[in-house]
Amino acid sequence: MRKPNTTLWIFLISLAAVLGVLAYHAITSMQSLWGGPEHLLKNYLLSLILWWSWLLIPMIAYAIWVLFAKAGRQRVVASLALIPILLLSYGRFVEPNLLVVERHQIPAPFTYKIALVGDVHVGLFSTERQLQHLVTKLNALAVDEVWVAGDWTYLPPLNMHKAFAALKDLNLPMYSVPGNHDAERPGPPLQNALRQVLTDYGVQHLENRVAEHDNFNLLGLGSAWAFQADFTLAAETNNGKPNIVLAHNPDVANFLPEPVFLTVAAHTHGGQVDLPWLTQRILSAITMAGVDEGWYETPAGTLFVTRGVGMVGLPVRFLNTPVIDVIEFSPEALAPALQDATAPKGAFLGR
Repeated sequence: MRKPNTTLWIFLISLAAVLGVLAYHAITSMQSLWGGPEHLLKNYLLSLILWWSWLLIPMIAYAIWVLFAKAGRQRVVASLALIPILLLSYGRFVEPNLLVVERHQIPAPFTYKIALVGDVHVGLFSTERQLQHLVTKLNALAVDEVWVAGDWTYLPPLNMHKAFAALKDLNLPMYSVPGNHDAERPGPPLQNALRQVLTDYGVQHLENRVAEHDNFNLLGLGSAWAFQADFTLAAETNNGKPNIVLAHNPDVANFLPEPVFLTVAAHTHGGQVDLPWLTQRILSAITMAGVDEGWYETPAGTLFVTRGVGMVGLPVRFLNTPVIDVIEFSPEALAPALQDATAPKGAFLGR
């Protein structure tokens, strides 16, 4: 008769092998369009991390069984192992599926309310069900329109219309700009297909374009990391209305030729996993001033950065809940508390 530990290892290794096959099938189904053979290994490893994360569930079950069925050293080891396993499981299976609404106000010479969303990352780590949940949540908000600050995708399935079908249920006007994962840096060549899908679902894709509103101008920039952002758009839009810039990367605030009323951006994920020291080191690598999330004062005026809703790199969010930010523009609003996000001009953001 096999020892229980031997049986457990046989089960886990067999399950890991099955999940590895499923991970390969999942990623190769995307390869013919989104990427190529040169990206297969990297993308397979990402897929493998996602599928192998399901091994956490039998590991939790086994650790709990040891706590109740064993004694002495085995119970101590199981209790010590259970804590990080439970934290990983929360970051993998629970927090990414939470979606909160946070509300902000900013003084303005007009009254308007928008919902800001960023880093949706439909694809490898996010399901169509999660996008449907986002749309349902947006429809329940009393806002005038929705702004999406880029990075719609992260290795999406080939059938993009099916992946984004939930957008047809949105009952609000939506404006969006591309992010670096949508503009081939470092994303695959899907920019034209994504633009078409969003247009088909009624999304107004502002890529270096202006949407003139009654009381303000909404200026949508292209991806800065892909060197597609037209920073002169603000200087060229001078009809007397306040200019609001919708961009993906918050670093654009260091390159606008003149201040604007407000810049809203995403890109940082708020670090995605909020850990002492390490998170700030990561943020320093992806933005010039190490911007996290929230309100900042920059050379281009006030900046707001949303931590977004999706994931890249690892299918984990920890102490960093996905968020829809509702921003109310009102003459009666109090000024938000600003942090400093100044950085030397000149060092470009494509690193």
